[in-house]
Amino acid sequence: MPNNIILKASSPSLSSLTEAVFITKEYDGGDASLKKSYSRVNVTYSMEGSGVSPLQIKYRIEGSSWKYLVPDPVNRYSVLKSSRPKFLRTHNHLKTAVFKFPEKEVGRSISLKLELSTIGQESADFEKFILSDITFTFRIINRK
Repeated sequence: MPNNIILKASSPSLSSLTEAVFITKEYDGGDASLKKSYSRVNVTYSMEGSGVSPLQIKYRIEGSSWKYLVPDPVNRYSVLKSSRPKFLRTHNHLKTAVFKFPEKEVGRSISLKLELSTIGQESADFEKFILSDITFTFRIINRK
């Protein structure tokens, strides 16, 4: 059973919270010598409330600059708000948000960044956010 990661605001007043970032480790799919073509990211999580959350998601390949993922149009838990990919709140139920890469991405490793973004948001509240699982979909290119 995997351990869940819980993000909480440490500020007594959530309205004063303006920045929160969670960066994953570099995932190499079990073999750093293999080049991979990445196509999707599934993030299983839960969060209190309903509506769009203030948490947006970015990625980087092999330590390059951060780029935004794109919400999968058939997945209802990944949305685009204020031109940023965000998560829907889930009423404390575990749900999976699916994101795609905006362009072909090839590399040996990848990491994700969850970041608080209050642009276009009514609230910076991300109460009881629990990150349960991250799954990458990729195809192996070569062993060089």
